[in-house]
Amino acid sequence: MDIKMKVYSDTNRGYSPPNSENTSLSLGLESTYGGNDYFEAFNIGSDQEMYQVSGLSELLYEPNTWPPTEGDRVPEGMKRFRVNLERWYEKAAYLSRILIRVFEDALEVPEGTLSQHTKHSMDVLRIINYALPPGTPAIREDEMGMGEHTDYGFLTVLWADRVPGLQILGRDGIWHDLVPEEGALLVNLADMMARITNEQWLSTLHRVKPPVVDGLIQRRRSVAFFHDGDEDAIISTLPKMIDEEHPPLYKPVRLGDHQLAKLRGSKSHVINKQNTEREAARVLASKRT
Repeated sequence: MDIKMKVYSDTNRGYSPPNSENTSLSLGLESTYGGNDYFEAFNIGSDQEMYQVSGLSELLYEPNTWPPTEGDRVPEGMKRFRVNLERWYEKAAYLSRILIRVFEDALEVPEGTLSQHTKHSMDVLRIINYALPPGTPAIREDEMGMGEHTDYGFLTVLWADRVPGLQILGRDGIWHDLVPEEGALLVNLADMMARITNEQWLSTLHRVKPPVVDGLIQRRRSVAFFHDGDEDAIISTLPKMIDEEHPPLYKPVRLGDHQLAKLRGSKSHVINKQNTEREAARVLASKRT
């Protein structure tokens, strides 16, 4: 824990200890049990130096903070930590840009319709550990490893342990358990895709419940790459998605403003009331526990 706390941060970089975040607040909802999420995480992301674009927000493109790699008390694995995470980040960023092209093809829009908004994307790689020690007896049914939420930008590429816990809210209003296939990656649609498609593609509502097997908590880890788009991008619904039967469901939004409002919810515990009504209503219509 000493090494972790050397890179503690209450922003979107570095280490977040257990019970320091509340992801449901990013969606405009209080958690079901009145407390914070019990995961711990470490974040890296794109910074101003990576893009060399003037005027980028220091908060959304801040420098990365790395734990020490030398010294008697530094675990051997920490010496490879930075190299491995930077390699994962690079590969996930490449895959995300391919997926954006796939989305353009699927939506039958010209090349660049989506990718024009990801030229200096606010990408973040987050490694997550659900921090209750393995073997801990199961806790309250309504307690969450990570509360209900959507991701903020265009898409998320996710690797996760093959243990229970991850749940996805379907169009049927039911939370469905999801354990990834061996060697598979999961892809979540994020908020901007719901806005661009006028909810023909929904932002993936998901949560993580305690991974319980035979009454005991199991260890669960995940690695999420968030391809969030450009801070200064103005996202609006494609004209082809709007007609008399399908009026626009969202007003245009500046991506950086959307990102900051979401982060203030999860990180600063300020309940987010900016453009969260539709996703929050889907959660409230479901069985939350």
